[in-house]
Amino acid sequence: MRTIQTFIVRLVVESDEPEAVRGVVRSITSDEEHTFTDGQTLLALLRQMSRAAREPIQYREEAE
Repeated sequence: MRTIQTFIVRLVVESDEPEAVRGVVRSITSDEEHTFTDGQTLLALLRQMSRAAREPIQYREEAE
C-alpha cells in the first residue's frame, strides 16, 4: 500500500560552507523538530520519522 508523508525541511546555509547540509526537519503531523548536521543524518531521520508515522497509535488501555 502506498502512503504519502509530508515533511518540512529547513536548510541552514552558511556563506563560508555553502555545500554543507544542516538544518531542521519535522513532519507536518507533529510539532517535534529534529536537527541534522549532514546528509546522512537527514536521510536517517526521514527514514525513522517515516517508520514512526506508519506505526499504529496505541491508546492507554491497549498498552496495558
